[in-house]
Amino acid sequence: MDNQKLYDLKIAGSMTVSGGKFNRVTISGEGLITSPVECEDFSVSGMSTVMGEVNTKYMKVSGKTVINGNLSANHLKISGDSDLRGDIRVKDLNIHGSTSVSGSVFSEIVQIHGGFSVGGDCTSEQFISKGGFNIRGLINAGNTDITVHFPCRAKEIGGEKIHVQKGSGYKFKEFIRNFISSLDTTGLKCDVIECDDIFLECTTAGIVRGNNVTIGPDCKIDLVEYKNFCEISRDAIVKEQRKI
Repeated sequence: MDNQKLYDLKIAGSMTVSGGKFNRVTISGEGLITSPVECEDFSVSGMSTVMGEVNTKYMKVSGKTVINGNLSANHLKISGDSDLRGDIRVKDLNIHGSTSVSGSVFSEIVQIHGGFSVGGDCTSEQFISKGGFNIRGLINAGNTDITVHFPCRAKEIGGEKIHVQKGSGYKFKEFIRNFISSLDTTGLKCDVIECDDIFLECTTAGIVRGNNVTIGPDCKIDLVEYKNFCEISRDAIVKEQRKI
């Protein structure tokens, strides 16, 4: 993309415009873009809606945005509220606000400090969470590192290594749950976890399968299958364990 031949798109008030190719897109007001956008930089501090896909190098959202299509970017940072209604393909995804993705996520690095909801799968080299998430499909990551402050949900987790530990917010929510019986499990909840090296705290799962498995406090596991090593805390509940 040649910046010298492209114009900037700036929306400071309330405006409806067509999409196209731009150098920079900056929205500090309320903007509706009626067709796909391709640009070097996309920044939202107001409210924006794009009726189509977005292809950019850098995207930063500190306001609210809705994208009715797929999103491709090198770097995506969200500290506001985003509703992304397609697939996401990025190199670096950093979430401090609230983000909902209807499709699947493909990123080299996923970092969650806020709330993250994904309708499909999440594939990455590194999946790091210090917030809360609901992944309705598979987390497929080389390294998964979860510090539980808020409820975390995934249908399945697979990869090379997973480490799940309690965060500072976990104890408070466990205290509240003791008085509200209807409140769901506050830790990580997953049907199947299958990684080479596994360390779990505050996790509820159906099947945990790996080479080296450590089941720490506050875990409830139906079945643990392991090849080399398995250690289970006295403060964990494991219905069945099996060496394979």
